[in-house]
Amino acid sequence: MIRREVSLRARIKKPAIKAEPLVGFMLDLMRELDVSGSVSVEIRSESAISALNSRYRHRKGPTDVLAFADGEADETGLCHLGDIVICAKVAKANARALGHSFEEELRRLLLHGLLHLCGYDHEADNGRMARKERALCRKMGLPE
Repeated sequence: MIRREVSLRARIKKPAIKAEPLVGFMLDLMRELDVSGSVSVEIRSESAISALNSRYRHRKGPTDVLAFADGEADETGLCHLGDIVICAKVAKANARALGHSFEEELRRLLLHGLLHLCGYDHEADNGRMARKERALCRKMGLPE
């Protein structure tokens, strides 16, 4: 039986984040990728993601998205694919610079993070992840 679950928590005060459409997008994306399991998403502040970036990637400063793969099953047998953490401030700046909406940028970052949870690695895969990401952006109606 295929089960998909997404939890989304915005741990910022502004901008307001509408969780339901983003959760729906993630569930659609998981179906498109034919993956089952659970994913946790947090939208965080610049300082929070800077701390995570420093601790886990040994890089200074904020980044737009981090993905932490898990793969462990919970007590019901549902596999937790992992956690995606997005920096609202960087996402908003990216959206402005790229000429699309904040919501579209959040979706692009969710897609990027989910690909990482599925094992893609743009730093070492000779463009495989980038090609998959572009194709999915087109299919899901997102700017590339």
